Amino acid sequence: MHCISYPALEELKSTVISLDPSSSYADVLAQFQLVEVALARAKLERAAVENRLIPIASLPHEILSHIFKTHRDLHFDFDPWADRIAPTIRVSHVSAKWRDIALSTASLWTEVSSFPQYTNEFYHTVMHRSREAPLKLTIGVREPRDTHSASLLAEFIPSQTHRLLALEIRAPMDFIDDHMPALRELSAPRMTWLYLCNTTPEVDTGGSPPPPQRIFMGGVQSLSHYNAFGFDPRIWPPLSSIEVLKIDYRDAAARTTHLVLREAALTVYRLYIHLTPRVSSTFPAIKMPSLEYINIAALLSETVMFLEVIEAPLLKSLSLLLHRPGRSIPTFHVHDTTVGKYPGLRTLQLQGALGSNILPNFPTIRGLLIVDLPHCLAQLGDIFDRNQEAFSTLTPRLSRITAPERFKESIEAFSAARRSLGLRVPRYFCCE
Repeated sequence: MHCISYPALEELKSTVISLDPSSSYADVLAQFQLVEVALARAKLERAAVENRLIPIASLPHEILSHIFKTHRDLHFDFDPWADRIAPTIRVSHVSAKWRDIALSTASLWTEVSSFPQYTNEFYHTVMHRSREAPLKLTIGVREPRDTHSASLLAEFIPSQTHRLLALEIRAPMDFIDDHMPALRELSAPRMTWLYLCNTTPEVDTGGSPPPPQRIFMGGVQSLSHYNAFGFDPRIWPPLSSIEVLKIDYRDAAARTTHLVLREAALTVYRLYIHLTPRVSSTFPAIKMPSLEYINIAALLSETVMFLEVIEAPLLKSLSLLLHRPGRSIPTFHVHDTTVGKYPGLRTLQLQGALGSNILPNFPTIRGLLIVDLPHCLAQLGDIFDRNQEAFSTLTPRLSRITAPERFKESIEAFSAARRSLGLRVPRYFCCE
């Protein structure tokens, strides 16, 4: 049988045995000091052993509850479709004590996702266990068998909006459209996050677009994030407090896109927008006084169009993902007055097929970031060509360029040309 040793205890025993009562008073004091040191070490050793032997089941309620939450969250990282209730259910089946703790911890039951195996009775049970804690609902339809359970969970929304913190629906557009009317007059005072994603992107058939639908018109005073992916923004809640807005811009719904952007204009500070081909501007410029970041994914011509209708005096960073329309790459040129709409622009991020003559449009930038995407390598065009128009006055404040290693030679030649003209030479940083 394996024998466990306790060296500190052995040291204490040896020290006590070696005590000599016939020693002088000074020697006895020195021996007592050795005993005290050995005793302290033995106590630390005993505490360490006891800590190793304490079973997890005997930990305090609060610590176990925290462990259960961490266990649940580990199953969700990087997977938006993950079931965040399943880990809690497994924990509650381990022992009577763990079940009591799980059932008494309302926050373990507040993040509910739809799955085919979950019934109406199951959702009722989970809602009861979460009591009045803030609620996050994720409704997903990836295949037809998901629809029934997803619809059951969607039916709980009207009765739970008073404590709804986040609502996420990932489903075909037909499913989303069918469940929006029930949300029209609702109030969700605590909701901060609303995410609608069409998993079967719409195809432009040339017909009339579906009518706009307003939702949560009873009020969403705390809503800071609204994402609408895979469809035009014809469905939207009140946006007077929105901070982060992610939408698609389609030509058939240009009017509703304008309404959405204008409604969010005062408070939005991060804007992500995807423009479909052939979209055109049909509205005057919109001033966004709080906007600090724009991310645009579009063809070059549509990107230019959008930049000409947004005025953002506090804009610091602009990210462009430029799709290639064909073999040729057109010239990137925005109207001179547009440049003045972004006087605070400091960082330009470029991805995709970069048109020629880009840098002259952004004279205030100090940082340039070029990024390769796995499915879309950056194509530079003439961005670093010393023979391009007005090279001697190009981006006078540019101080850093971050780009993949394959562009190093072009960047070094660009920097050398700037140095020869007495221009500021940017530092190069490699990113892969």
